[in-house]
Amino acid sequence: MGMEAGFVRLHHVTRWPSAASCSTRGVPIWPAPTTTMCLGLSVSLRFDMGTSPRSSTCPALEHADNRFSAYHVCLQSMDAPVDLLPALLALLETESVTLAARRMRVGQPAMSRTLEKLRQATGDELLVRTGRKLVRTRRASEILPEVRSLLSGAQRVLGPPSAFVPRTAQGVVTFALGDDMQAVLASRLLERMRAAAPGLDIRVRPLVLESAHEAVRGVVDLAVMPDLRGQVRIPMLDELVISAQYTRRFVTVTRKRKKLTLEAFLAAEHALVSPGGEEGGYVDDALRALGKRRRVAVTVPGFQAAITLVRELDLVATLPDDIVRVLAPRLHRQACPVSTPELPMCVAWARRFNQDARHRWLRELVSEVVRELGRGFPGRAE
Repeated sequence: MGMEAGFVRLHHVTRWPSAASCSTRGVPIWPAPTTTMCLGLSVSLRFDMGTSPRSSTCPALEHADNRFSAYHVCLQSMDAPVDLLPALLALLETESVTLAARRMRVGQPAMSRTLEKLRQATGDELLVRTGRKLVRTRRASEILPEVRSLLSGAQRVLGPPSAFVPRTAQGVVTFALGDDMQAVLASRLLERMRAAAPGLDIRVRPLVLESAHEAVRGVVDLAVMPDLRGQVRIPMLDELVISAQYTRRFVTVTRKRKKLTLEAFLAAEHALVSPGGEEGGYVDDALRALGKRRRVAVTVPGFQAAITLVRELDLVATLPDDIVRVLAPRLHRQACPVSTPELPMCVAWARRFNQDARHRWLRELVSEVVRELGRGFPGRAE
């Protein structure tokens, strides 16, 4: 059909040794009764059936029968009291049992006992008395930055995401747009984002059947597209959130003002937008239902080319009203003599970004600009 519309889970692992204590992407998959906390390294691994990894610190990996790719964290059994790291940081930063106890909201005797446990675990005094105050040992001064880094990383991983600040944000956002939206939205999106988030750059990719897959992979942040569910099979479309912003309607356009009856419509020469070069579109389907046909004199892959042909030649085209109003407001528009569908125009994104603060801000901005298009942008000078 001519496109007049525009357009972990855990991997199964077998034969884990009873002694292994492992997790995949942070989810324990084997009991680890002596393990209190994992400070292991997350590494990306791939195995072929029947082979062993070249290197591994976890015995369970030697018994993987399945080919898989996963982030694997080996929970090393350890006796170190890693749950006392916050208290260690408080003691080393304040160099005071009293102030550390106050920071941790515990009694001074409890903090004194904690200090003794930490001394036993590290094999170092950590804090020694000099005159009337405690000071850090050399070892304590050496490990203080590492303790700060460990706890800061834990807070980033386990705590709520930090607020997104558009004015200071940097990076790249990628949109998938059809040729129609590239023409009418790209400049306005760039203008709006420059004002709100000057450090973010825009990349535009063509809207294609693979765009849904690209969104799920994170290659595309947002797509602006007509809702063609039930008309075109789009792989992985069910993985997207599709949010309708306005309704697209079709109009018939001509260079000169003239009333087109059905008979005049059939007698005219038409331009058809067909990205893949296929014959037929919504209008042809409606005419076929009436037992009639029109003459398609030319097919073009995009709306801008069709508008140029109508503007320069005595051709007829049935195009989206929202696009014609913005790109060619001087062309004569009228209702199509046959029935054409109304299509929701949507902003779409991968579900996995629903709670992402940066992405939420981005889709709100894009949705607002798309709704403005539905209400009618000012026409451009011809």
